[in-house]
Order: sequence, then C-alpha cells, then structure tokens
Amino acid sequence: MIEQIIPSEKFLSLNTSKNSFERIKAGLQTEQYREIIPYWIKRLTQFEDQDGIDFALKDLNKGYEKYKEHWEYKPYLPSYYFPKEFTHSFVYVKGTDLSKPENVLKLETKSIIIRTGNPEWGAEEGKLYFVIKHGNIIK
Repeated sequence: MIEQIIPSEKFLSLNTSKNSFERIKAGLQTEQYREIIPYWIKRLTQFEDQDGIDFALKDLNKGYEKYKEHWEYKPYLPSYYFPKEFTHSFVYVKGTDLSKPENVLKLETKSIIIRTGNPEWGAEEGKLYFVIKHGNIIK
C-alpha cells in the first residue's frame, strides 16, 4: 500500500492504535499527538543537531506559554518551532500487513502545531504535544 513516493513529496509515517485508526478512517478524529521528545523534535521540526534538540526540548516544554499567543505570527517564534513541511501522512496500526490497502490510510497533512490535545483521542490532560492535523483521506 505504501506506494512509490515521488521525490518532491514529503510524507510522515505514523503508527497508531487500532481505535485511533478506526476513528481517523471514519472522520471522527482529525489529529494525532506526538510527545515533545528528541525523536519527534528531529522528525517534525527544522532542528536537527543534538545541542539544538536539547535546547529545544527544554524550551518547548517550559517556555511555550510565552510564545503561544504569537503562534500564528511566526516571526516571534524560535526557528525550531517551524515544522518541516509534509504533503501527506501514512497512518497504520503497528504490526499490520502494510501491503493490504485497508490497513493504511493516506491523509493530507494540514499542519503541525504545539498545544494540548484532546483526552478522548489519547492525550493527557494539560500536557503539550506536537499536534499533527490531518486533512482528507487521499485515495
């Protein structure tokens, strides 16, 4: 199912729980959450060197409050708040057969932001996450 990618396309590969997968497929869940840890800072933001990631980790977890009102006006934000741009995401349940089309969703990736998440969709109350906002399913 994960077909050959055109070189100009940038995609995320995201595994998820079966419940979350079914909610996304049904259009009931429009976003997914990833913890603010070095692995996701490197995958989702412009920061890639280890010193920068360590600094970003501290700042994103404790300093977000001072930036959140400027989120839509990016010149006020440190550079690592800028997410990489992805054209789409492949979402699947870990351990499933990815060669079967019904086990993989190809979704538009609308945006990646930092904020708290919806506890009904697996987020802890009051915890900050990278929020990956999905668009439509791509056939």
